[in-house]
Amino acid sequence: MKIRQTKTLKQAKLQALIFSLIMLAITVTHFIVGSVLATKNSLIGIILIVMGFLWGGVTVWDFFYSRKRVKRSFCPACGTKYDYVNDISWDEMNQNASADKIVSEVRMECHCPSCGRTDAYFQKFTIARYDKNKGQWTRQDIVALMRNYFIK
Repeated sequence: MKIRQTKTLKQAKLQALIFSLIMLAITVTHFIVGSVLATKNSLIGIILIVMGFLWGGVTVWDFFYSRKRVKRSFCPACGTKYDYVNDISWDEMNQNASADKIVSEVRMECHCPSCGRTDAYFQKFTIARYDKNKGQWTRQDIVALMRNYFIK
């Protein structure tokens, strides 16, 4: 059973890597096509190069975010994937409000069903922001934020 669980962790890591490589290929394509068009004094070429820089930044951010998300979704001891409903519990501890946002501190506890290891840690989530243009608060559902914190 442990071999199957390890494959699941490896598959999640591989999936994140493949997605990042696809995004990297799109970035390189933007640079190549943009460079060819920019040599012909085309505004579209310059726009594609700028889009390549932006896409490259998103690619780097997504790569590191995906690695963290995969890491926190599996038990570090045995590699078993946590089931969000059964293995993860969380409680809102504190809320700190400022003029433009409300931040909630959440205590999470992940219990491994295979080896019994329990990890507990804290994470801060922005649950509301004040939109100056609309003059109102925009709230985010803490349950949805917690579900997105772990891979499905």
